[in-house]
Amino acid sequence: MDRRRKENLLILAALTIVAVSFLFMFSKRWHSRLNGNDSLDVTKIHDATTVSSFLGRGTDVRQDFTCPYDTIKELVIIFNKTDDTNQENVTVSLLEGQETLFSQTVSVSDISDQHRTRIPVGISGCKGHSLTLDITSDSDTGLALMIDEKTEAYYRFDDQTLKGTICFAIYGN
Repeated sequence: MDRRRKENLLILAALTIVAVSFLFMFSKRWHSRLNGNDSLDVTKIHDATTVSSFLGRGTDVRQDFTCPYDTIKELVIIFNKTDDTNQENVTVSLLEGQETLFSQTVSVSDISDQHRTRIPVGISGCKGHSLTLDITSDSDTGLALMIDEKTEAYYRFDDQTLKGTICFAIYGN
């Protein structure tokens, strides 16, 4: 085999390896999206521009959204915490109309300030449904939600409508 032919085969082999590598990389990303490992824009965690009013005992904060997944695997919320001695609880629920699809109580002491609080969910049959994220507290001090006010969305704080989106995300497939 002459030298020119060997060079061409080496170039072809290198291009094939690069092409296969790109296909593998993009197929993993595509597979990840199909399996709900990326949140959609409607439920992505926004960059916070402000902090909500503190969640007091009996406070009810709600955010409406359209669910992009059939099965919701996980809910992620970012809280602002100013009192590390707080031993109270916050209850996070997903509602469809007046029906509670999911509810879990989380100890405020288990929440890290401005970090993602991950809550496993595991409910199905939600794709395209209008859902409401509902957050209530039995605490009197030290807990608020991170809010992005630069969106066109609105959330409700004790039935008062305020411009912004709670910094939360849902993950599923």
